[in-house]
Amino acid sequence: MSFRLWAINAANQLEERADVLIKTWRLQEAEDDLLESIRVRTEHDDPLGLGMCYDKMGTIYSLRYDFIEALNWFELGLDIKYRFLEQEMMRQHRSSALKLSFVNESIAATYIKIGRLYKLWDRHWLAVDYLNRSLAIAREANMQKTEAEALTALGDVYNELEQPDSTHIFYDHAKTIYTRMGHNPGLAEIHESLGNLNQTQAFYEAALDHYIQSQHIYSSLEMMDRVAGLQIKQGDMLYTMQIIDEAGNSYLSGLVTAEELDLPRVKMDAHLGLSLLYAHLGDFEDAYKHHKQFIALRDDLFAFETNLHIAEVEARFDAEHSRNRILLLEQAQQISKGKEARNRLIIIGMSGFTLLMMLWLLLYLRHLRLKSISEHMLLQHKLLRTQLNPHFIFNSLGSIQSTIINKEPDKAIRYLSRFAKLIRKILDGSMTEHVALQTNWQP
Repeated sequence: MSFRLWAINAANQLEERADVLIKTWRLQEAEDDLLESIRVRTEHDDPLGLGMCYDKMGTIYSLRYDFIEALNWFELGLDIKYRFLEQEMMRQHRSSALKLSFVNESIAATYIKIGRLYKLWDRHWLAVDYLNRSLAIAREANMQKTEAEALTALGDVYNELEQPDSTHIFYDHAKTIYTRMGHNPGLAEIHESLGNLNQTQAFYEAALDHYIQSQHIYSSLEMMDRVAGLQIKQGDMLYTMQIIDEAGNSYLSGLVTAEELDLPRVKMDAHLGLSLLYAHLGDFEDAYKHHKQFIALRDDLFAFETNLHIAEVEARFDAEHSRNRILLLEQAQQISKGKEARNRLIIIGMSGFTLLMMLWLLLYLRHLRLKSISEHMLLQHKLLRTQLNPHFIFNSLGSIQSTIINKEPDKAIRYLSRFAKLIRKILDGSMTEHVALQTNWQP
């Protein structure tokens, strides 16, 4: 192996490490590796590799929101790629079609990066212009993957422009291409983008479903950095839908994954979500702890922001925090009032129940008393009927009548007097429970 190839291979390794550092947000270390790679490639005349390094430098500055510097690096990358393409076309008989296709694909990829940069810069129509350039190159060269990437990026722009119909068209077309290719990373990205679209339209359940599908695909590809970000987005949807427990689990899962992979931005989003969630639950101690971690990570990532911007974000959080606390206090007050009203209703209900029971008891006792009197009178009646046998009375009266008919007045008077005394004793005895034996033996 020649020294030139060895040096270019070392530059390739520096770029690969820079890609990992960019994903973990260690941007300064990534920039140092890329600058070293640029130096090596410049010394050993590797223009195409140099153009790709410029693209990665543009990506770093776009992540820092230094749009002008990022655009300069992307423009440098385009310039060197176009010059390389012109040179290759001039000696076309010695250049392979594969190399020319590779250069065109690289140019189209740079246009996509510039389009996404303008999207972040809120210059949407410039973004659309560059993305359409990429789309034209991709279609002319039949580069399906690049075409799908451009369509996805266009969908993202139109989503921000709040044109959902156009957004759906671009996403659906990109999804069709990725499905036909069997390109799982692209399908995962499309599902994530569809989740973002549904979120902006307040279709939170649909957004959550797309985020879950995207996470499953990224998990199968072991792209855990993307999984972590999607777990945070799922937490946001669940929190918005007031599914608090599951939202907390999603935030914590995303935070664990982000800490394992050292993903500062994802950790920052996770701490912010957990801070708002704990504030919603009234756990202001944990909310403040996560808010402090969010602030620390944010300051590390966005040190270039002005103090005014920081103050605005903190004020927004404090306002949200205060508003949540006021809402919680109002809810606590409403709960307290509800408890008081419920207690009053319970007391009134118990009092009413007690009165009803007392009334029922009085009525029941009266019923028992009346029943007892009735039974006693019935018993007396039965006793009287037992003592005054109708057959005996009839026979006695018949005997008295016979004495009268036979003109025996003395005998009739004596019988009638004795019968009257007997009736009187029976009636007197029916009024008492006990009759003396002596009384019964009296003639």
